[in-house]
Amino acid sequence: MKKVLIVLALLALVLVPVAAEKATYVGGEVGYPMGVTFGFRGEKDWNLYLTAGLDVFSLGKQLYGDVVGGMELKVGSFEIGSEEFNMNAGAQAGLDFWAGDYKAMAISVRGTFGISYDWKDIDWTTYFRAGLGVRFKISGSDDAKVNLFSDSFVLGMVYHL
Repeated sequence: MKKVLIVLALLALVLVPVAAEKATYVGGEVGYPMGVTFGFRGEKDWNLYLTAGLDVFSLGKQLYGDVVGGMELKVGSFEIGSEEFNMNAGAQAGLDFWAGDYKAMAISVRGTFGISYDWKDIDWTTYFRAGLGVRFKISGSDDAKVNLFSDSFVLGMVYHL
């Protein structure tokens, strides 16, 4: 498992600077998945994103990490007072890995729905995204019980470059 973690760390050292250089926004997410996020905004109200992170709450017992890529499309908007909020729908796929008491790797696929707010005077966007889907274990010991059900709930904030 040490070899897998070393390869993932080296991959992150290569991908993070490349993703940040070509990103149209960069920020962070709290929840699951939690970590650093990079995004690429398209012309017709769609965007692509990549989030990578580790579960810092389980260090010591079980290390958990994930890399998630997804796409969202603006499907509508609504107003509260004079402020406009966007409604987004999309899909995401990710690679989940565990190290510690048991070792396992899984692929997650989820449909997503989110609400976002673009700040007027500054280049920031705040959003909430929820996703539901399935997870498939691709490797790991027999005692690694990886749930078939996969969900995600994040609160994020990104800065537009």
